[in-house]
Amino acid sequence: MVRNNTQNPRDVFFGANPSAPWICFVCGEEMYQRSAVDVHHIDMEHRNNRISNLDSVHPYCHKEWHNRLKALAAEAIELFEPISTV
Repeated sequence: MVRNNTQNPRDVFFGANPSAPWICFVCGEEMYQRSAVDVHHIDMEHRNNRISNLDSVHPYCHKEWHNRLKALAAEAIELFEPISTV
């Protein structure tokens, strides 16, 4: 269980990584403006704001990453649904 960490993840990330460029973990492109950077929680636990759990990502890539994860989860659930014998 992760302790509730009330620090803002952006403050934690940029405190440890103050200088550009930041690299998008999805597409690998460099980002040079803080406003162009989302901070992603690697373990998907938003209370875990340890620097080791934070990574930089473009906002668009971040949205696509989570959309793909949701789609994969939905497929996995479908694969394991019981087959009706009626």
